[in-house]
Amino acid sequence: MKVLYLGWVGANNIGDELMLNNFKKVIKNKYGDKCRVTPLFCPETYNDFDEYDLVCLGGGSILLEGFIAVLYRALEQGKRVMVWGSGYDDLLGNEFITRLEDLYISPYVYSDSTEEKLNEIAKKADFFGVRGPLTYKILEKSNVDMTNVVISGDPGFLLESANINEIGINIDFTKRDKVVGINMGTSYNRIYGGREDLVEVELIKACNRLLKTGYKLYIYAMWPTDLDLVLELYKKLPKSENVILDIFIHTGEELVSIMKNCVFTINFKLHGNVASAVAKVPFICLGYRLKAYDLVKSIECEELNIPTDSENIYEEIEKCILRIEKNEDEIISKIDKNITRYKDILTNCFK
Repeated sequence: MKVLYLGWVGANNIGDELMLNNFKKVIKNKYGDKCRVTPLFCPETYNDFDEYDLVCLGGGSILLEGFIAVLYRALEQGKRVMVWGSGYDDLLGNEFITRLEDLYISPYVYSDSTEEKLNEIAKKADFFGVRGPLTYKILEKSNVDMTNVVISGDPGFLLESANINEIGINIDFTKRDKVVGINMGTSYNRIYGGREDLVEVELIKACNRLLKTGYKLYIYAMWPTDLDLVLELYKKLPKSENVILDIFIHTGEELVSIMKNCVFTINFKLHGNVASAVAKVPFICLGYRLKAYDLVKSIECEELNIPTDSENIYEEIEKCILRIEKNEDEIISKIDKNITRYKDILTNCFK
């Protein structure tokens, strides 16, 4: 069994790499060690499918015209195809999301030819699972036959924890230490509001408030490119033993293990929130693109999402902290219920 996995792979981004690793684990559990998975970040013109039995559009924001064209080309050549937790993403905010709720308004995010390709893929794919309800709605209103399309959740939900003693750094805090995980990063200002520097200012205010009220901070990055930003954030905080800087880029499994010892997390990068959710630790999502809304809606945590174009990010963080402190058990229960359901879908989708 030879599988071609299409995705944003090869850039050492924790989120994309952990989804690829989860796919490998699941499909090899189904087909055994003889199953070979080849990851590819492909150009639109890619056409070399001869040696593959199955072509998979993997996790991440890749339900985009170029990736769809490649998957459709594989289908035309008689290859089995599947969509495994993929999502749509753009800088489409609240107004667009509200329009999606209107049954009679099309989102117009795809060309007519791409809608036709998606429709054929949806009819003939071995499996067609999308990341969240917003992606599902976009396809539904793009003239796609939804008979076989399901919301499968983010493939990152299949993460397991690593042995924290094998991580290789000194993570010696526990829940009793009241540590809050803090993640900052970059999307090169392609975010709601277009100003990552302003988001950082608001996050620093929240960090200072947390320190003054007895919390400790664990600051981490999801991507090598984010390390400079994380270091700058650390430098702008008080010099204190209560501020922990982690300069390692961990695997998803390692991150889950670390987050299990946090009381909650605040994350810019999407899969920081996913790792926190898997660890059964409440998160505050700095919603910088549509994919953040898709994630929080998929696990019923919309009240913990703060759009980065908000004029009151610091105040919204404060409100979310109060919600978490008051309703932690309820939040964790909702997250766990939904993740359990998605894990079943993501692991039992292979023919």
